[in-house]
Amino acid sequence: HSQGVFNPKDADPLGSESSGYFVVLDDTIGPTTRTWWGGDYATLHVPLFNSCNNDVTVASIKAQQRACGSTWEMNAGRGTNDCDHNLVLKLNDVSLNPWMEQYEHSGCVFQSNPSSPIIFHFRRWHSPYSNALIGRIVLDFELLFATKDPTKAPSALPSLSPSITPPPDQCSITACSCEIGQVDYRGTLAVTNTGLPCQRW
Repeated sequence: HSQGVFNPKDADPLGSESSGYFVVLDDTIGPTTRTWWGGDYATLHVPLFNSCNNDVTVASIKAQQRACGSTWEMNAGRGTNDCDHNLVLKLNDVSLNPWMEQYEHSGCVFQSNPSSPIIFHFRRWHSPYSNALIGRIVLDFELLFATKDPTKAPSALPSLSPSITPPPDQCSITACSCEIGQVDYRGTLAVTNTGLPCQRW
């Protein structure tokens, strides 16, 4: 799901165009340094605690940024632009997260450490003000596995609240706090492991 809206020109009082990039602060999670041009995506490795047995499972997450109608590696800078940049995260499929098959329909909850949220910085690429911090995103991750196979249980799940759509199987909830300057955005959203929304802000 897409997180945060940042514009690299906000670092320059004159509003000059620039590319931008996202990094995490923990190199065991993902990239902490920038790269020029880059590829299609970076990979995050997020440790999750299993509610069923207290084991720690590492989730593989595709991390990209989106700007000017294109999507690429989250920590890569490209040509100067005046577009907004978004962080785009998606849980990789079972080929990179084989543990998901084991816990399908288990009712287990996988959650990152709430005392150690994943922190992202968005920075400007080009001079002047190269590497200037534009904003940050603070995320907690939670992956829920339904206890029933939806193909064998056609009846709809009860709605959790008037504004929340009943979550499909394997629903990944991301509780996030996105801080841009003096503005603090907080909310909870959920996406399936294929990236389809099942709960919005």
